[in-house]
Amino acid sequence: MEIFISNITADIREVELRKFFGRYGKDATFSLRKLKFDNSTYFCAQVDIEPEKLALKAIKKLHGKKLNGKPISLREYEYRAGNNDRRALNWRELLWGKIERRFNERRQPVVQFERNEPLFTGYNQLAKKG
Repeated sequence: MEIFISNITADIREVELRKFFGRYGKDATFSLRKLKFDNSTYFCAQVDIEPEKLALKAIKKLHGKKLNGKPISLREYEYRAGNNDRRALNWRELLWGKIERRFNERRQPVVQFERNEPLFTGYNQLAKKG
């Protein structure tokens, strides 16, 4: 199972991550990343831990712990693909298996008003006369 590690410092190394994960990441593979958004730089890492039970235990125990004086956050890594990413170029043509918010949460239910006016019965009276 792959784990996404965010909020790490710029000077972090793989050796320090291995020491931080300790018994959870003995045979783990780490990859450090540097992402740039506008004028800011964001550092994160990805670790692959097997078996899945051990990875979930690591997320539970190590989430929020400090690494180099900064609390890190851990979560399961999610791959982005065309069928689960609304930012794709042709997302309107793809099937979306999840619930649409705009139909459920944001829109108010339609209120139907009762009509207090009597129904037009002129046709019935004309039919009787004619």
